[in-house]
Amino acid sequence: MMIPMPFPLCPKCGEDSPNAYHDKPGCRGLLEIDLKTEIVRCTKCDDSWSLWETKYNCKCGYKFEAREVKTAVEKLVYDCKLCAAYLDIQEKAYWKRQSKTIDSKESFIRALLTEFGYSVAKMTGYALTKLFEFVKGLFI
Repeated sequence: MMIPMPFPLCPKCGEDSPNAYHDKPGCRGLLEIDLKTEIVRCTKCDDSWSLWETKYNCKCGYKFEAREVKTAVEKLVYDCKLCAAYLDIQEKAYWKRQSKTIDSKESFIRALLTEFGYSVAKMTGYALTKLFEFVKGLFI
């Protein structure tokens, strides 16, 4: 599952961000991370590399590598995995609710049509009985 990659806490200025961008000249694409493989990918130029080879350039001008902020990066990855798991649970719950709604609608329609069919059969039987009595009255 690819999700937007957050920018870790800068050791110099303490700035962080929910998004990190590729600093390749002319690119500035949003970076995403695959939480299972820990591979970072640029959404614009499609370059990819290991999370632990990532180099960060903060707005304050400080440059640092993922290894320098290992704890912060590990926490970001852990938090992202928790969010992804939560979203997965929410999606499964949504589809389960959708399934129950569809089942409920199908049950309602089935009951409605069964009742309608019973009513039609009853009215047809009544009409045929009256017709039979009428025809019988003509010959008696």
